[in-house]
Amino acid sequence: VNFTCENAASSPKRLVVEMDNIFFDEISFYVADEVGRQLRKWEHISWRTLPAMRPVPSRYYAFPLDLAPHQ
Repeated sequence: VNFTCENAASSPKRLVVEMDNIFFDEISFYVADEVGRQLRKWEHISWRTLPAMRPVPSRYYAFPLDLAPHQ
């Protein structure tokens, strides 16, 4: 799944992207800029990964996305 999001506000915002599809055994999440350069990645998060060891402590696949103002 690919998507684009923008923070139009004048203050930083944190979004949490959550995938609640129970059929995934494992997932990787990548953040890239507008020209495709990789900025962040979380690889191989699986159901065996304890919630406390995930990027966002959740029983689902959830990943933080911090956006600067107007980013």
